[in-house]
Amino acid sequence: VSMKRVILIRHGESVAQAVPRQERWNPNATFLRDAPLGEAGESQVLNLASLPNTSVELVVCSPLTRALQTAIGVFGKLGVRVIVHPNLREVPSKHFGAEGAPMQQECLGRTVQELRADSRLQRDFLDWSVMLDEPDVWWSETVDSPSVVDNRLSALGQWLVDRPESCIAVVCHFNVIQRLTKTNHMVHNCSPIHCNLDGKWTVVADCGHLDTSLRSAERGGHEAQGQAPAKVDRTGAQCARAPRAKPRRNPKILQGAFLVNHGSFNPPHLGHLAMMVAARRRLESEGFRVEVGFLAMTCTAHILSKGAVAFPEDVREKLCRILCGTTDWMLFDDRGVLNTSSRRMIPTLEQEHPGLVGFSVLGADTAARYRPRRDAVVVARVGSEPIEEHRGNRVFCTPNADPQTGDFSSTKVRNALERGDLHAVAELCGEEAAAILV
Repeated sequence: VSMKRVILIRHGESVAQAVPRQERWNPNATFLRDAPLGEAGESQVLNLASLPNTSVELVVCSPLTRALQTAIGVFGKLGVRVIVHPNLREVPSKHFGAEGAPMQQECLGRTVQELRADSRLQRDFLDWSVMLDEPDVWWSETVDSPSVVDNRLSALGQWLVDRPESCIAVVCHFNVIQRLTKTNHMVHNCSPIHCNLDGKWTVVADCGHLDTSLRSAERGGHEAQGQAPAKVDRTGAQCARAPRAKPRRNPKILQGAFLVNHGSFNPPHLGHLAMMVAARRRLESEGFRVEVGFLAMTCTAHILSKGAVAFPEDVREKLCRILCGTTDWMLFDDRGVLNTSSRRMIPTLEQEHPGLVGFSVLGADTAARYRPRRDAVVVARVGSEPIEEHRGNRVFCTPNADPQTGDFSSTKVRNALERGDLHAVAELCGEEAAAILV
């Protein structure tokens, strides 16, 4: 079997990704059916299209609109044929529903006739020949069994292996990529994942954290030179405009780690970002290599139980994503609302990120009430008493509060909003978040 180089690309961010999970998982949310790209997704596509990618001989694409828009935007000027293939359609998360349950709206498509009539998708290089052999309803109206999905993707893999091209780009979806590569790590929008395919999929480079092109392998990548593949970095940028950090090489840093800050974020502010940066710096001073940090917010009921007024979950989520998007290593995890603390999330995240150990991030004020027992970084806060470290249990503390943000709080943000002090809101949360809050 000949070896293929396959570049897996998740579509740009869709309008559905800005919608809270509860609504996305509602089978009656028909407005999310075949969701197109949102503004952020269109920007991600333009960013990826600006990179050289002439090594690709063929593009294979899911028939869902967001994937087709991505393929057109990234490869449209190259004169490369784009074959639309139904086996690449998205499947719901394994937590969505049992076999036979109504399908998630984002996974439902449109007929070929409807797709070809859409002016956004009218391109001569789109090849619909495979779709013409399919029934009009090529998608699944109900949740498929795992074996049906696996068989469909196995058939796709064999179809790719049998193709004459040696380098193929595949534009598809989050859950499809996880199932093809048999991994549970984060799959970022418009971040190429280079694979070898010879009957099984082998990830050789996940470019989610690199400012790189689809041709990275040809420009001296390890797989092109026959060297051992580079270690795959699982971090990646959540936002296409986020600045990229240069990879650090420190032979003393051995153990990989991730951070989890679970809180109300009612609303999030720049102090939360500074806490994560300080926690990362403190942990790396102990010989860890922090690869990714997660923000995870509590459910609205928890905030209300404390007698506070809660911002809507979709607003808090959007603001958290904006905060994460200012870095190249932080991500928002929407499972926070299903958990009561970071410690409850860490075992699952450790399974999804093998080889990394999880650490909770707490402010000193919170740690004074809920003493962390193990694997935590306590960040000093203005006006809070220092917390004693317990190095044996890997509870570390930052020595000093950040002089600029150490006294920032969500309460200060809410008070500034009540006063109508827009300048204070912008100082506490940043201009982009302030524009949403006011």
